[in-house]
Amino acid sequence: MAAASSSLRLVVPCVGVTSIALLFLLRLRKRTLQSGKYITPDKIVPRRAGSKVAVVRSEDCETWNRNAYSMNPMNVVREPVVIAMVGLPARGKSYLSKAILRYLTFLGCPVKLFNAGNKRRDKGLAGTGANFFDAENADAKLQREMIAMETLDELLAWLRSVPFGCACGIFDATNTTVARRREVMSRCAQESPTVRLVFLESLCNDEKILKNNYQMKLGNDDYKGADAESALRDFMERVRAYEKVYQPITDEECFAAEHNNLKLRYVQLTNAGQKIVASRCDGFIMSQLMPLFHNIHLAPRKVSIVLAGESQDDRQGFRGGDSWLSESGRQLGPRQVLVWTNRVLVPVMCWLATSRLQDKVEFQGA
Repeated sequence: MAAASSSLRLVVPCVGVTSIALLFLLRLRKRTLQSGKYITPDKIVPRRAGSKVAVVRSEDCETWNRNAYSMNPMNVVREPVVIAMVGLPARGKSYLSKAILRYLTFLGCPVKLFNAGNKRRDKGLAGTGANFFDAENADAKLQREMIAMETLDELLAWLRSVPFGCACGIFDATNTTVARRREVMSRCAQESPTVRLVFLESLCNDEKILKNNYQMKLGNDDYKGADAESALRDFMERVRAYEKVYQPITDEECFAAEHNNLKLRYVQLTNAGQKIVASRCDGFIMSQLMPLFHNIHLAPRKVSIVLAGESQDDRQGFRGGDSWLSESGRQLGPRQVLVWTNRVLVPVMCWLATSRLQDKVEFQGA
């Protein structure tokens, strides 16, 4: 195919440019994959004279066609995001942080975790007693605030280092007071380009979950080599010190933030996903994370991923499309059901992995 001229341009209106560009490119990629055809100059929207537009150059169609098959949606929109954890100790903040880290990495989004507790230990304060976390200890409180803000500054510096596309920094700290959260919002509001800040609060009143979490905390670096009974006693004193000053996020706090020209976005998870409350959670990254929050759970379960059988397009060597299953593909369904019913003694959640609607209909029917 002949290369396009250097003057060829892809034009996107400035109004809602990021959302329109993302939807346009995803649809363009989908059509290209389904049709198996190359993108030609007549597919590009011509520039209107005198209009204000954002221009993305395409040097030649061959490069564009090659990239359309491997385009990462996370690279289309510039969206730096900070997820700031909120909650008492042993409420699952680090568990949620690592779940987000793994999921966004899987989606191809640059993501990094910044833990205030680790920074405190790096500064030689590992193994500090519960008195260090007492709000009435003014010197210790000042140290904790400085460590938290240093951690946040490192996170924001890392976000600035990501040259384009989406990026997410996770601020793993307690952030249990309105004053601390206001300081975090004020600090993020100074960033350019604009940073989208979301607080993720983990609440827990299930004694069984809490008891298990307390036992797990005894294995962290603060209690390395300590007697289990004394370590648990010290940790419970630390939790009570935080409980004295803990202020859960409320809508009143959101309204107060708006009076100061700040926007408080938040998600509250109760008992590891038993209840979810979300407020003002707009943006592309949050649209990807909300399904993750809905599927957070602590119960053990088995999940089997079953591939669909061979399709007619597969038999002919075609990629994409939405053809019916071949004869061998139709035979695979009942056989896989038979295998699983014979091998598995407990109910299993089974997902059918297919990108074709026809395959899904036929396979489930089989």
